[in-house]
Amino acid sequence: MYHQKCILKDKVPAVNSRIKENPEFVTAALRGLCITIVALFSLYCIKSSSAASQAEIKILHVNSHLIDCVGAGPRKCMQIRESRYDEWHPFYDEIEGFTFEEGYLYQIIVSITDVEDPPADGSSKAYKLLAIVSRQKV
Repeated sequence: MYHQKCILKDKVPAVNSRIKENPEFVTAALRGLCITIVALFSLYCIKSSSAASQAEIKILHVNSHLIDCVGAGPRKCMQIRESRYDEWHPFYDEIEGFTFEEGYLYQIIVSITDVEDPPADGSSKAYKLLAIVSRQKV
């Protein structure tokens, strides 16, 4: 028993020194915890609302610049991806509550719901910002 206490006692300073030497580890761990908490809270809020019970929660990455695209006509579109390993693709819709600012990479949490009777030239999905996880200047 004494031997086990000594082993554990000897390990604690190593962990503390690793945290002190690498504050990015703490930041990344806290960011991950915040993402999880926000996603779970958002999911709870959406599930408790009967009108939004069909909502889907996603984490999206938004690129730092707009691109030319054609929807109902020529315009500028955001570029999104679901993982940092995916390719960027044009995003033709709007995200309620999200204001894009050129020069920043975003990671956001959105809820996606089906639109009842969408207009002929409109999307069948509605996107709503739940949280901005990160905003990084490039």
